[in-house]
Amino acid sequence: MVKLVFGNVIKSWSVPSYISGIVFDGQHLWLSRMQGNEVYCYTRDGVLIKKAFTASWMEPDTLDGMGFDGQYLWLLYARNLHCVTRDGVLIKTITLPRSGGAGLIFDGPFLWYSLCYGELGFPLLHCCSRDGVLIKSFLTFVDVMPGLAFDRQYFYMCEFATDTLYLMTKEAIVLKTAPTPSTYPWALCFDGQYLWHSDLNSNLIYMLSRV
Repeated sequence: MVKLVFGNVIKSWSVPSYISGIVFDGQHLWLSRMQGNEVYCYTRDGVLIKKAFTASWMEPDTLDGMGFDGQYLWLLYARNLHCVTRDGVLIKTITLPRSGGAGLIFDGPFLWYSLCYGELGFPLLHCCSRDGVLIKSFLTFVDVMPGLAFDRQYFYMCEFATDTLYLMTKEAIVLKTAPTPSTYPWALCFDGQYLWHSDLNSNLIYMLSRV
């Protein structure tokens, strides 16, 4: 029996190119694709259920990330965060305090998002109200942080400068690191047991251990 450690690859499967967001709705994985602003629904065994919708109201090829609040999907580009049903019906759009977001999670009352670009010494992790009002920001230790996941206690982040996966507290204190299996890590999510992670270079989705 293989002992699982943080960041171990359990399985992987091929997906369309440029997968920029992954969320889990309690049953299925939802994947957003930057190219074409498309959203897909998959089983956790890699079976495509449907191409759910195209976010036609967004500028072409701008879907940088996606979150899920327990009911709706949230699509992210620049400072615009679009709340939509899982059928693609636009409900509302809010404006975030800073552009460049990619990683997006909800911890209950608040939304958190991380920036896919920036610079060292600038806060890359932001906590906002569900209306987009900034509550607090954190300095981080890298300058790009596109992937963000949450297990109800800790954050998981990935960054593509060093292909590294991080386990962090909500105060951005690093507890563990591991190399990502990908060479261009981007999206990240937690399904209640495992992490899911996309690679923009290989067009693969990885299922990872979080132990």
